[in-house]
Amino acid sequence: MKTLSLTYAELPNGAGDADLLLPDEIQRDKFPVLVLHGGGWASMDKKDLIGVAEFFAENGHPVLNANYRLSRNAVWPACAEDCQTAAHYLLDNIHALTGHVIPKRLLVAGGSSGGHLALFTGLALPPECVAGIVAISPIAVPYSDIEPHPERYRLLFGHPATHDDLADIDPARLLSPASPPVFISHSPLDDVVPIESPRLFMEKARSMGCQTMFYEYEGIGTGHRIWRLGITPHRLLPELEEAILK
Repeated sequence: MKTLSLTYAELPNGAGDADLLLPDEIQRDKFPVLVLHGGGWASMDKKDLIGVAEFFAENGHPVLNANYRLSRNAVWPACAEDCQTAAHYLLDNIHALTGHVIPKRLLVAGGSSGGHLALFTGLALPPECVAGIVAISPIAVPYSDIEPHPERYRLLFGHPATHDDLADIDPARLLSPASPPVFISHSPLDDVVPIESPRLFMEKARSMGCQTMFYEYEGIGTGHRIWRLGITPHRLLPELEEAILK
Protein backbone atom coordinates (compact mmCIF):
# COMPACT_ATOMS: atom_id res chain seq x y z
CA MET A 1 0.00 0.00 0.00
CA LYS A 2 1.24 3.50 -0.86
CA THR A 3 0.16 6.69 0.92
CA LEU A 4 0.44 10.13 -0.69
CA SER A 5 -0.19 13.49 0.95
CA LEU A 6 -2.13 16.02 -1.12
CA THR A 7 -4.27 19.14 -0.88
CA TYR A 8 -7.78 18.94 -2.33
CA ALA A 9 -8.54 22.62 -1.52
CA GLU A 10 -6.59 25.61 -0.20
CA LEU A 11 -8.12 25.98 3.26
CA PRO A 12 -6.71 27.37 6.54
CA ASN A 13 -5.05 25.20 9.19
CA GLY A 14 -4.59 22.24 6.85
CA ALA A 15 -8.34 21.74 6.53
CA GLY A 16 -7.97 20.97 2.83
CA ASP A 17 -5.29 18.31 3.33
CA ALA A 18 -5.87 14.63 2.67
CA ASP A 19 -4.06 11.32 2.45
CA LEU A 20 -4.50 9.21 -0.65
CA LEU A 21 -4.09 5.50 0.06
CA LEU A 22 -3.42 3.35 -2.99
CA PRO A 23 -3.62 -0.45 -2.82
CA ASP A 24 -0.72 -2.43 -4.23
CA GLU A 25 -3.08 -3.75 -6.90
CA ILE A 26 -5.91 -1.50 -8.03
CA GLN A 27 -8.80 -3.44 -9.50
CA ARG A 28 -11.05 -2.00 -12.20
CA ASP A 29 -14.24 -2.85 -10.31
CA LYS A 30 -13.25 -1.23 -6.99
CA PHE A 31 -14.85 2.12 -6.20
CA PRO A 32 -12.77 4.91 -4.67
CA VAL A 33 -13.69 5.73 -1.06
CA LEU A 34 -13.93 9.12 0.64
CA VAL A 35 -13.35 8.75 4.42
CA LEU A 36 -14.53 11.50 6.81
CA HIS A 37 -13.43 11.69 10.46
CA GLY A 38 -15.62 12.36 13.48
CA GLY A 39 -15.12 14.59 16.50
CA GLY A 40 -18.45 16.32 16.96
CA TRP A 41 -17.71 18.49 13.89
CA ALA A 42 -15.34 20.46 16.15
CA SER A 43 -12.23 18.31 16.72
CA MET A 44 -9.99 15.48 15.47
CA ASP A 45 -8.59 15.10 11.95
CA LYS A 46 -7.80 12.54 9.27
CA LYS A 47 -5.23 10.68 11.37
CA ASP A 48 -8.05 9.50 13.66
CA LEU A 49 -9.62 7.46 10.83
CA ILE A 50 -6.43 6.14 9.26
CA GLY A 51 -7.23 2.60 10.45
CA VAL A 52 -10.59 2.75 8.67
CA ALA A 53 -8.93 4.15 5.53
CA GLU A 54 -6.37 1.34 5.63
CA PHE A 55 -9.16 -1.24 5.97
CA PHE A 56 -10.74 -0.06 2.71
CA ALA A 57 -7.37 0.13 0.96
CA GLU A 58 -6.44 -3.38 2.10
CA ASN A 59 -9.59 -4.54 0.35
CA GLY A 60 -8.58 -2.98 -2.95
CA HIS A 61 -10.18 0.47 -2.79
CA PRO A 62 -8.27 3.71 -3.42
CA VAL A 63 -9.06 5.94 -0.44
CA LEU A 64 -9.05 9.70 0.14
CA ASN A 65 -8.87 10.27 3.91
CA ALA A 66 -9.76 13.95 4.20
CA ASN A 67 -9.68 16.82 6.64
CA TYR A 68 -12.31 19.58 6.60
CA ARG A 69 -12.89 22.84 8.43
CA LEU A 70 -13.86 22.32 12.06
CA SER A 71 -16.77 24.17 13.59
CA ARG A 72 -14.50 25.80 16.18
CA ASN A 73 -12.97 27.72 13.27
CA ALA A 74 -15.77 27.86 10.69
CA VAL A 75 -19.46 27.21 11.42
CA TRP A 76 -21.94 25.21 9.33
CA PRO A 77 -22.09 24.75 6.37
CA ALA A 78 -18.28 24.99 6.06
CA CYS A 79 -17.63 21.32 6.91
CA ALA A 80 -20.34 20.11 4.53
CA GLU A 81 -19.01 22.32 1.73
CA ASP A 82 -15.50 20.96 2.24
CA CYS A 83 -16.68 17.35 2.12
CA GLN A 84 -18.49 18.08 -1.14
CA THR A 85 -15.30 19.67 -2.50
CA ALA A 86 -13.28 16.61 -1.47
CA ALA A 87 -15.81 14.30 -3.12
CA HIS A 88 -15.72 16.23 -6.39
CA TYR A 89 -11.92 16.36 -6.26
CA LEU A 90 -11.79 12.59 -6.00
CA LEU A 91 -14.38 12.09 -8.74
CA ASP A 92 -12.65 14.53 -11.09
CA ASN A 93 -9.12 13.22 -10.52
CA ILE A 94 -9.45 9.53 -9.71
CA HIS A 95 -7.99 8.32 -13.00
CA ALA A 96 -5.01 10.69 -12.79
CA LEU A 97 -4.45 9.94 -9.09
CA THR A 98 -4.48 6.16 -9.50
CA GLY A 99 -3.20 5.79 -13.05
CA HIS A 100 -6.05 3.38 -13.67
CA VAL A 101 -9.45 3.51 -15.30
CA ILE A 102 -11.78 2.67 -12.42
CA PRO A 103 -15.39 3.68 -11.72
CA LYS A 104 -15.99 7.41 -11.24
CA ARG A 105 -18.42 6.61 -8.45
CA LEU A 106 -17.65 6.93 -4.77
CA LEU A 107 -18.25 5.10 -1.57
CA VAL A 108 -18.57 7.78 1.12
CA ALA A 109 -17.70 6.60 4.64
CA GLY A 110 -17.37 8.16 8.08
CA GLY A 111 -17.96 7.70 11.77
CA SER A 112 -19.91 9.69 14.39
CA SER A 113 -20.18 13.29 13.10
CA GLY A 114 -18.14 12.02 10.15
CA GLY A 115 -20.96 9.52 9.65
CA HIS A 116 -23.37 12.44 9.52
CA LEU A 117 -21.15 14.13 6.93
CA ALA A 118 -20.89 10.89 4.96
CA LEU A 119 -24.69 10.67 4.81
CA PHE A 120 -25.05 14.36 3.97
CA THR A 121 -22.32 14.25 1.31
CA GLY A 122 -23.42 11.00 -0.27
CA LEU A 123 -27.06 12.05 -0.47
CA ALA A 124 -26.29 15.55 -1.77
CA LEU A 125 -24.16 14.28 -4.67
CA PRO A 126 -25.88 13.15 -7.88
CA PRO A 127 -27.02 9.55 -7.24
CA GLU A 128 -25.14 8.28 -10.26
CA CYS A 129 -21.88 9.42 -8.63
CA VAL A 130 -22.34 7.43 -5.41
CA ALA A 131 -21.99 3.67 -5.16
CA GLY A 132 -22.97 3.66 -1.49
CA ILE A 133 -22.67 5.28 1.93
CA VAL A 134 -21.11 3.70 5.04
CA ALA A 135 -22.03 5.50 8.27
CA ILE A 136 -20.50 4.11 11.45
CA SER A 137 -22.27 5.19 14.69
CA PRO A 138 -23.51 8.32 12.92
CA ILE A 139 -25.43 11.36 14.04
CA ALA A 140 -27.93 10.37 11.40
CA VAL A 141 -30.70 12.79 12.36
CA PRO A 142 -30.04 15.55 14.90
CA TYR A 143 -33.36 15.80 16.72
CA SER A 144 -32.78 12.88 19.12
CA ASP A 145 -29.14 13.83 19.65
CA ILE A 146 -29.33 17.50 20.56
CA GLU A 147 -31.02 17.12 23.95
CA PRO A 148 -28.11 15.23 25.56
CA HIS A 149 -25.48 17.14 23.56
CA PRO A 150 -26.56 20.77 22.97
CA GLU A 151 -22.99 22.10 23.12
CA ARG A 152 -21.86 20.33 19.94
CA TYR A 153 -24.68 22.05 18.06
CA ARG A 154 -23.89 25.45 19.56
CA LEU A 155 -20.35 25.00 18.27
CA LEU A 156 -21.58 23.78 14.89
CA PHE A 157 -23.79 26.82 14.27
CA GLY A 158 -22.07 29.44 16.42
CA HIS A 159 -25.29 29.91 18.42
CA PRO A 160 -27.92 27.74 20.12
CA ALA A 161 -29.49 25.59 17.42
CA THR A 162 -32.97 26.46 16.17
CA HIS A 163 -35.46 24.05 14.63
CA ASP A 164 -34.56 25.44 11.21
CA ASP A 165 -30.87 24.81 11.90
CA LEU A 166 -31.56 21.18 12.74
CA ALA A 167 -33.74 20.76 9.67
CA ASP A 168 -30.94 22.18 7.52
CA ILE A 169 -28.37 19.61 8.67
CA ASP A 170 -30.75 16.63 8.64
CA PRO A 171 -29.49 14.25 5.92
CA ALA A 172 -32.87 12.49 5.89
CA ARG A 173 -34.33 15.50 4.06
CA LEU A 174 -32.08 14.59 1.10
CA LEU A 175 -33.46 11.07 0.73
CA SER A 176 -35.29 10.07 -2.40
CA PRO A 177 -36.21 6.78 -4.08
CA ALA A 178 -33.09 7.26 -6.22
CA SER A 179 -30.74 7.54 -3.24
CA PRO A 180 -27.67 5.25 -3.15
CA PRO A 181 -27.53 2.24 -0.82
CA VAL A 182 -26.90 3.12 2.83
CA PHE A 183 -25.14 0.97 5.45
CA ILE A 184 -25.36 2.11 9.09
CA SER A 185 -23.88 0.40 12.11
CA HIS A 186 -24.66 1.36 15.71
CA SER A 187 -24.58 -0.09 19.20
CA PRO A 188 -27.54 0.38 21.56
CA LEU A 189 -24.90 0.82 24.29
CA ASP A 190 -23.29 3.79 22.49
CA ASP A 191 -23.00 6.64 25.00
CA VAL A 192 -21.88 9.27 22.46
CA VAL A 193 -24.78 9.20 19.98
CA PRO A 194 -28.16 7.67 20.90
CA ILE A 195 -29.21 4.77 18.70
CA GLU A 196 -32.57 6.49 18.10
CA SER A 197 -30.76 8.84 15.70
CA PRO A 198 -29.85 6.21 13.06
CA ARG A 199 -33.05 4.26 13.71
CA LEU A 200 -35.15 7.29 12.76
CA PHE A 201 -33.06 7.82 9.63
CA MET A 202 -33.43 4.20 8.56
CA GLU A 203 -37.19 4.28 9.10
CA LYS A 204 -37.49 7.18 6.69
CA ALA A 205 -35.08 5.64 4.18
CA ARG A 206 -37.00 2.37 4.12
CA SER A 207 -40.35 4.15 3.83
CA MET A 208 -39.02 5.70 0.62
CA GLY A 209 -37.88 2.38 -0.79
CA CYS A 210 -34.17 3.04 -0.38
CA GLN A 211 -31.75 0.13 -0.21
CA THR A 212 -30.50 -0.08 3.38
CA MET A 213 -28.62 -2.25 5.84
CA PHE A 214 -28.71 -1.52 9.58
CA TYR A 215 -26.15 -3.49 11.57
CA GLU A 216 -26.83 -3.43 15.31
CA TYR A 217 -24.27 -4.91 17.70
CA GLU A 218 -23.16 -4.54 21.33
CA GLY A 219 -19.47 -3.82 20.76
CA ILE A 220 -16.77 -3.46 23.40
CA GLY A 221 -15.10 -0.71 25.37
CA THR A 222 -16.69 2.69 25.85
CA GLY A 223 -17.94 5.54 23.67
CA HIS A 224 -19.13 4.32 20.30
CA ARG A 225 -17.88 0.80 21.14
CA ILE A 226 -16.50 0.32 17.63
CA TRP A 227 -12.75 -0.12 18.16
CA ARG A 228 -10.58 -3.13 18.82
CA LEU A 229 -8.81 -2.69 22.15
CA GLY A 230 -5.08 -1.98 22.29
CA ILE A 231 -4.65 -1.37 18.54
CA THR A 232 -2.85 1.68 17.12
CA PRO A 233 -4.00 3.21 14.85
CA HIS A 234 -7.66 2.62 15.73
CA ARG A 235 -9.08 -0.37 13.89
CA LEU A 236 -12.76 -1.32 13.70
CA LEU A 237 -14.00 -4.47 15.38
CA PRO A 238 -13.69 -7.54 13.10
CA GLU A 239 -17.47 -8.01 13.08
CA LEU A 240 -17.92 -4.41 11.90
CA GLU A 241 -15.37 -4.78 9.12
CA GLU A 242 -17.04 -8.01 8.00
CA ALA A 243 -20.49 -6.34 7.95
CA ILE A 244 -19.13 -3.40 5.93
CA LEU A 245 -17.56 -5.73 3.36
CA LYS A 246 -20.88 -7.52 2.92
